[in-house]
Parts: sequence; structure tokens; C-alpha cells
Amino acid sequence: MTNRRKLILITYDQSNGMHYRRELLDFFGDAVDIEIHTICEGLGNGLSGDAVLTLSPISNNRLTPHLKEEIEIIHGSKVLTKAAYQRLMDLPKGTRAFLITTNKTASFDMATYLYQIGVNHIDFVPFYPGCASDPNLDIAITPGQTRFIPEHVRQVVDLGWRRISLDTFMSLMVVLRLKSEALIERLYHLSRDIMSHDFLTTPLDNVSRLKDMLSMMIDEIEDGILFLSNAGRPIFENNAFHSMLNLDPGLRQSPDLLNYLPEELTRQMAGPEAFDHKIIHIAATGQAFTLSKRSFYYYNNHSGFLIVLKDVQNIEKLEQKIRLDSVQKKYTAKYTFSDILGDSQAMSECIRHARRMAATDYPVLITGETGTGKELFAHSIHNASSRCEKPFIAINCASLSRDLLESELFGYEEGSFTGAKKGGKKGLFEFAHTGTIFLDEIGDMPFDLQAQLLRVLQEKEIRRVGSTSTIPVDVRIIAATNRDLKQMMEENLFRMDLYYRIGMFSLHLPPLRERPGDIPLLAAAILSQVPGSHPMSQELLKALSAQTWRGNIRELKNCVEYMAYMTDGPLSSRDLPSGYVPGPEPGPAREVPPIFQELPLRSRKLCFSILNALRERPMGRTRLMEALGNSFTEYEVRTMLEYLTSEGCLLPRRGRGGTALSPEGNRIVLEYLIPRLSPRS
Repeated sequence: MTNRRKLILITYDQSNGMHYRRELLDFFGDAVDIEIHTICEGLGNGLSGDAVLTLSPISNNRLTPHLKEEIEIIHGSKVLTKAAYQRLMDLPKGTRAFLITTNKTASFDMATYLYQIGVNHIDFVPFYPGCASDPNLDIAITPGQTRFIPEHVRQVVDLGWRRISLDTFMSLMVVLRLKSEALIERLYHLSRDIMSHDFLTTPLDNVSRLKDMLSMMIDEIEDGILFLSNAGRPIFENNAFHSMLNLDPGLRQSPDLLNYLPEELTRQMAGPEAFDHKIIHIAATGQAFTLSKRSFYYYNNHSGFLIVLKDVQNIEKLEQKIRLDSVQKKYTAKYTFSDILGDSQAMSECIRHARRMAATDYPVLITGETGTGKELFAHSIHNASSRCEKPFIAINCASLSRDLLESELFGYEEGSFTGAKKGGKKGLFEFAHTGTIFLDEIGDMPFDLQAQLLRVLQEKEIRRVGSTSTIPVDVRIIAATNRDLKQMMEENLFRMDLYYRIGMFSLHLPPLRERPGDIPLLAAAILSQVPGSHPMSQELLKALSAQTWRGNIRELKNCVEYMAYMTDGPLSSRDLPSGYVPGPEPGPAREVPPIFQELPLRSRKLCFSILNALRERPMGRTRLMEALGNSFTEYEVRTMLEYLTSEGCLLPRRGRGGTALSPEGNRIVLEYLIPRLSPRS
């Protein structure tokens, strides 16, 4: 197989090496070739492979000189099976026994490990080849090293060879790029037989401290939290659950807790079904709550239910406080395409594409950095569409909590809140019926609400909080974000199905630094809104055009208005705020090479910069970032390195040599870049 990985396995001796080689092959199959090297026989020199796994204590400083090139080194760990652990725990307290291993270091390492996992009722006497034997001891404990047991020992507790830990297997999967569902399933099966190394490497007092911290954190949550076992017995509840229901503090962690809960609550909690946000009313106290019941799992096994109780009166108070600041009072779009300034080719293309999108009735996704004018385009698209006479409603998804955002978007039923209006409250989707809703910062929308938004797109209907019926809506969605939704999809932070629903028509707005020719026009428009006359010198315009403008138009507006209000009369580069320094005079614009046409302009420029930097010598990503002057983010550089490698322009990175140009990359440099970098005659 051409894609097999090579793993260098370092163990104490050949016996250990052969045993753990078989364990690794049982897990990875024929996906890896394993080369054994031992400390007893010497490691040799020029070791080469995709990764090194050492199962015997050895420092990187000792190991690195034996490697031919820079290789990822994994210091593996070994754990007992659960059955072996139980055999130790069954031994009487005060038992004194040999602890037999292959060498002194391994013996003390094994003793430390056993104490860490709680085997502290046995007095271990380390024993290894060459060590003096105590003839008074007749019990031996060993992890499979029976060949070293003294002859006078009468009782042997053979724990069997220690197994490679789960986190070691996971590290190998990541480093060797072999992570798959099949291997994850094998890890799950292993976890049922062996001890968890994550627990074992944590001192027991730290585990106790961590448990206390988690309990305190759950107690700080304002929602009521109750964990129930599969049998319906209470496992844990927080302070808020008790205070919301006015329970006696003495019932905390009581197995009889359910007997003291309101009947309206226990009736809804009964049964195996999970649900979200049921409205319940407690007759005795007049309280109203939303109740959610969710299943939770441990190692793929259903382990019980999580009960979440929310006081709807608190939700209403927060909603009333935030609503006026979150939603536009007048449901109309204020801007049109004529309000968008810019003569550059990039901005003209955006406006042309946006006009064509406005003629359709499909969702639109607007992306771009902060301050590039995403909301301006959203208004303009609505006003150029067939829905221009209908409502336009904008809401910022990042400004509200999950519960308030759900209530704002979908509304709630009559009686859901104390003092709520008769007939309930309409959500913004109902107000936007036949019109457009603009979801700004959609990348910050909670994951579970994304599923409800997907339902609106697919079924064209919504369900109010606390309702079992649906309401049909006809709404066009325009969304905007400055986040990388594709990266968020890979991290399971944004739903893939929602992305492809809203992203059919995507509009990326270029940052201001990619259209410096628009800066004089924008600056003049900003100054026209400021009292007084403030002509700008050519020197100032050149300085403004040379700035990076990370805040884009919003930052430019702040800068220009500052100069206008702080200066009387004409403006020059001396009036720039602190931190803005006059840049070099821009030279003649260079023609962008006619390659990588499928990429945005900024990504194309980054590709050219990478190729130009690597034509001198290969280098790693850190030096490459420095060579690029840190003008691009690490994510941008990593993404374009992967792109150039896939296009055959770069050689796949191996060892310490760094990234280098391929023959195709050299051809592009010679054909496209060097002629443009050479001074013109």
C-alpha cells in the first residue's frame, strides 16, 4: 500500500517490542509498518518514519540525535486492564509483595502508577533483574514479566502485560492522520476493558478538586438543573433547582426528592421521551416554567436524563429590557444601491452581483470583515427586490442570549409568561411575513436554533415557544457574518445543511485595503456630513490610502471625523490621529498574474507572496509568516499552503526542511512573478 504509515517503536527490550508491536498491529491493521528499536540493544542512527512512539522512559534530548529528520515524538503510556485492577483491589490490606518489572526505572514507574490509581493498600517492594531478593517475601505482583520471578516465591499475581492507553492510541491516530470512524469504534471497545489514562495521569486530589469546581460551576447556573438516572432516581441537582421550587435545603441529594416536587412537574418528567421547552404552571404557587428533558450518554450508553427548568418571568424581564435595543423600530430598509460608494472593480462587481441576487427570491449570505458594509448591502438587496414594499426586519444574533433570541424570532404562546399580552407575542418571522428578515452575525447563532431556522427555510413555517401548532410564514432570509462558516462547520459549530441553504447566493465584500482607490471618494462623503469646510491635501489622501484599515469603512469614518472635529480648515497628514502614520507613496499598480482565478483577490495575492518568499529557500510556517510581514493571519497562510500543495505548486512538507517549491511552483515563479518583480527598462 502506498499510503501506509511508518512508526518507529522504542521499547526497553525485544520482548517488550514484539509484544507491543502485536498490540499496535491489532489496532491499526495493515495501515502501519512498525520498526522496533530497543534501549538494551541500542537505538542506532538515522531513524526515519512518520512518527516515533516510545513506551520506555527516554527524553527527547537523548532520542533526537538518533533521528534522521524531525519526526513527531509521542511519549506513550501504559495502563492496566480493569480485570487486573480488580485483582489488586481484592488483595488484603497490608499485603507486602514484590513488584517485578524489567528494570529499575520501570519498577518505580509502575509503583507510582499503581498508587495514582488508588492501589495504596499494598506495600510494594520493587524487584528487577540484578536486584537483591528478599527471601522473606513469598508474594510477587508483575505486569506479565513472570520470567524474572525469584524461585522462592509461592504466590504470583500476574496482572498481564499493561495495555497501550487510549490517549496514546488517539495521539497516534492524529499524528499518523489515520483517524476514522472504524478506529474510533475500536477505541470505544478498548475503553470497556482497560483503565482510562486521562484519570490515571491526574493526581487523585486534583480529581477531587475538579469535581468540586464543576459542582460549584453548576450551582452558579441560574437555570434549575436535575440529573435523573434511567430508573428515574435523582443523581444531582443544583441550588437554583431548589430555590426555584422553594424546596427544603435538607432535601439536597436526597433519594426522596421527587416525592416533594409539584405534581405538575413530576407528571411532565415521567416517561422515556425527551422534549424541549414545555410550558408548565404550578397551581399552588402561580409560577410558570419552561421544562426541557434531554437524554445524556456515557460511552454510547444511555445513562439518564438532564432536566432543565427556566423561570419564564425572568425571560420576560430580560426580553423587555433588551428588545428595544435589538430590533429596529420601523420595519423598513433605509438604504439602496445608490448609497453604496465605490468605483473600484471589486466593489462594482459586488454591486452587480447583489443586484442580480435581489431579482431572485432565494436566501443571500453576505460575508466580509467587520465594517465592510454588510448591512448596507442587505438593505439595498431588499429595496431592489419584489418585496421592497413589504417589511424589512433586522436583528443581531450575537446580541441576545439563546432563550431571548428564540423568543424574539419565533414568539411565544398566550399564558407562557406572567403578565404576557393576551394572544401571546408574535415573533419577528411573523412580523416579517411576505418581507425580508436580516440575520446579522448568523455565525453566532446557537447550534440548536440553527435547526429551527433550517425548518423555516425548508417547511416555511414556525412554531412559537410553548405551542404545538405551526404558523406558515413567507419570509426571505438575508444573513451576514464576519466569521469563517466553513471552518465552523469543520468544528461542528455551524450546521452544514443550514450553510448550503443560506449560502446558495454568497456575496463576499472586499476589505477596504483591497480597494484603496475608493478611499478618497469615501473620505469626501464622510466629510460632507460634518459641519464646516475641510478640504484634504493630496499628501493626506496618499497617507489614508496606505493604511491597513482593519476596521474598514467604520474605522475610516472614525478617523476622518476625528480630524474634521479636531481641526479647523484644510486637513493634512499632520492631523492624523495617533497611531496613523503617513505611509509610502503608492507606486504604479501591478497587474495581477492571470492564475488562481477561482480564488478571491486577497487569497490570490497571498498565493503569489508565498511563492515569491519560497523562491529564495524552503522554510517552515513560522518563518514564512515573518517573511510575509505578518500581513495575513495564520489561518489564511495555512489554508493557502494546503491549496498550493493540492495544485502541485509545493512539495509536501517532510521533516525539518520546511515547505519548498515544486517544479510547477518554480515554473509559475519564472513565468509570472519574476518578470513583474524586475525593474522595467
